[in-house]
Amino acid sequence: MVLINTCMKLQEIHAHLDRKGTYNTTQKEVFCDWLVRDCPLQLEAGLTLMPKKVFYKHVPAYKEVKENKIFRHLTKQELEKATNNFLETLSRLVYKNGYKRFGLKIKGIYVIEGNGINRDFHSHLAFEKPKGMQWNELARLVKKALEMNGEFEIINPSYDYKKLNDAYRYKLDIVDDGWVNYITKELGSKKVHNVHFYQ
Repeated sequence: MVLINTCMKLQEIHAHLDRKGTYNTTQKEVFCDWLVRDCPLQLEAGLTLMPKKVFYKHVPAYKEVKENKIFRHLTKQELEKATNNFLETLSRLVYKNGYKRFGLKIKGIYVIEGNGINRDFHSHLAFEKPKGMQWNELARLVKKALEMNGEFEIINPSYDYKKLNDAYRYKLDIVDDGWVNYITKELGSKKVHNVHFYQ
């Protein structure tokens, strides 16, 4: 424990705290702390979405190989647009006429993760759970929005009940400190530009 002399000047206190590492927080740490404690949005629901591949081109039949379709992964910009479309669809389902009449929307943030080379782009969302809505009703509406939207995977193609892996490619969670740290894990310590607000 360090005793601080009552005669210390403010600059000396600042320098002392700086040496102890008090001011070594990154933009990412400040942002995560703000999201959990001071953000005006009440982020309660977390969602991970895996996009579907999109058609790229036909490969003509050659010798014994049948004609094949080639699919590609979404680009980062395409995934941003798809995520916004999903949130619009979910807002329409949750708020019904209020969406059209009063512009009511699901409010939250999302982060695009992956690099498009060896890790596919995917979205992590954190948003407000509508007041008075039960979790099972929200889960039903999320699934319906995914079906209507059509841009994200719903069923895991490699599902095997014997291996106990996930049957679905999306996951709805409760947001806490751990979730915020998880969805921001790929943000650089000084770069938070991959975080998108949806309001």
